[in-house]
Amino acid sequence: MVKEMKMPETAKGALKMEYEPEVDILTIYFKSPETALSHSGEVEPGVILNYAEDGSLSSVEVLDA
Repeated sequence: MVKEMKMPETAKGALKMEYEPEVDILTIYFKSPETALSHSGEVEPGVILNYAEDGSLSSVEVLDA
């Protein structure tokens, strides 16, 4: 079964992907990488969601990418 996911609205040019090969982490930014974070949570092993201070999704980190 495929679930549909609505992507959060982002400011123009705010979507950015970054891969760090030395630690094998892929980060997908929905807001500026400089956005202050309030909290993070691991939703599945190796998938971390980072939330901005306003509660919106700021970025997703994929470990062992």
